[in-house]
Amino acid sequence: AALNAEGKGGWEEIVDPRIDRNYDTEELNGMAMLAYKCMNRLPRRRPAMGEIVQALSRIHRPRQSRGHTPTMSMDTALEMSQLESQIPNGQLLRGESVDRMAVPTEV
Repeated sequence: AALNAEGKGGWEEIVDPRIDRNYDTEELNGMAMLAYKCMNRLPRRRPAMGEIVQALSRIHRPRQSRGHTPTMSMDTALEMSQLESQIPNGQLLRGESVDRMAVPTEV
């Protein structure tokens, strides 16, 4: 999807065509903006995992209140929250890439 300097763009381009426009555009915009923030060139400006979980929860909450069934975004938020609770304090620094994060192993 093409983005302008503010991270806004045609988010509909990134939606899987198999869902046949059966999605909440407000939720799509929120998730796309969060993804854009996660891709910041400066690692220290990327949101921390806890901030991502909170943002996903806020993005998803309005849809849940309308009686829709949970979607992948909420499942992902829960998985991320569980992962974050398993990481000892200090193991993942703010801005550190998730790719670099490894669950500590016993030596």
